Amino acid sequence: MPSFYFFLGFTILGTVCLQWANSAQPDVETNRDFASIPGHLEELGAKNTKRSVEVIQSFPDPETFFRTYVDGSKPVLIQNGAKMSSAFEKWTDKYFLSLPESSEHKIQAEQRKKEKRTVPPEEMSFSDFVKTYTEKDIYMVSSVPEFIRKDIVLPPPLLCRDITEADMIADAVMWFSSGGTKSVLHLDDGLDNINCLFRGTKELLFIDYQKYKHVVPIDFPAEGYSGVDVDRVDFEKYPGLIDVEYYNVTMQAGDCLFIPQRWFHQVRSYGRNIAVNLWWHHFPKFIPQYCDGMEPNQTLEKFNFTSLDELMESREQDMLNHLQSYLRKMNEISYRIFVRRLRKDPQLFNNDLTEWTEELKATARKLFRLMDVDRDKHFSVSDLQVLEEEDNRGKMKEIMNDFYRMADVIDKEREKNNVETENGVSTEKDNDDSLGDGDYYIEPVSRKTTGKTSKDEL
Repeated sequence: MPSFYFFLGFTILGTVCLQWANSAQPDVETNRDFASIPGHLEELGAKNTKRSVEVIQSFPDPETFFRTYVDGSKPVLIQNGAKMSSAFEKWTDKYFLSLPESSEHKIQAEQRKKEKRTVPPEEMSFSDFVKTYTEKDIYMVSSVPEFIRKDIVLPPPLLCRDITEADMIADAVMWFSSGGTKSVLHLDDGLDNINCLFRGTKELLFIDYQKYKHVVPIDFPAEGYSGVDVDRVDFEKYPGLIDVEYYNVTMQAGDCLFIPQRWFHQVRSYGRNIAVNLWWHHFPKFIPQYCDGMEPNQTLEKFNFTSLDELMESREQDMLNHLQSYLRKMNEISYRIFVRRLRKDPQLFNNDLTEWTEELKATARKLFRLMDVDRDKHFSVSDLQVLEEEDNRGKMKEIMNDFYRMADVIDKEREKNNVETENGVSTEKDNDDSLGDGDYYIEPVSRKTTGKTSKDEL
């Protein structure tokens, strides 16, 4: 089984490219009357075409589930799937408060029900949350407390040794509110998801990633979400959403829903609402093979999980390691050297013939300026050390965002080249720009040199 490194956010591994949706919107007519377009300044998807998600009555066997829905990238509602777990009967506020661990265990509570990811969550005890959530605009989004994991059955399609013993299960997250929550439009890259609802109702909108990946506005690709106001969609700002086709589904208490990796989705909840979702790492073409002989109805406390915080820290560390790889054995590099190495990066260009477009140049310039923390027009070991500090996590997210955008621009250029090639149009470019940087060059600060340029600079 591939290692946990697969989750690395900005990498392109094997044939799997992390094709993040471009935050830049398609060109539109500047004099277009957006106010006349149905759905303008209304809820997300209010007037768009919608299709229904497939509904089944029970979980299929693991091979069928993975072959049909996971590998097939197809959402599906499993009615009554959550009723397998004792949580469906037991999870009342009285039950939660009766557990002695509830007063000690700390959870994360979002500070508004309409999701805004720039607002940090508040840490509080699980019991304090249960006592106050009906009176406050708060929403628990936190790993399922260990002392109630015994109440949740691992969904049967995941009950295979090559899943449970191979570090594939990423996290089990509890979503708990008094209702009225509204998520941002987002996607989960590299993670498949089964969400099981124990109380309340949820409504979800889906957008097919493969069909609309270049028009759905993911403004914050490092975290995989859009800045669009889901209650008041501005088509002038987000014209890519005008003609998008949605899938919609309503979950009732007792249902489970499979959400494939990369499918854009937005969620609203109603009434006292408790759900648990199981994320696991997506591997292309993976079909579990070792499921026979597994004890049925095993509950979550028997398995190991990786928390969301650990996943994010791992992604940031992987990004830092990648930035360090641009330095190689040097203490610092100029913008010219950075561009040379960027264009040889196997996780982005891999020395292919992708044209060095103006959009790529602009993204590279912005990326280098973010990396050049001390503004001396070089990226250096000292810059890297500053980025490693806890206080600079915001800047690291900006850098990750621009790596994602660059990967998406490259992907679009490749797709355009493929279409041109299929149509008999040559994609070869007269590219004698050895720097790969066209008309842009950051003049370096004067440096004393000790000798000739090393081959490591190329």
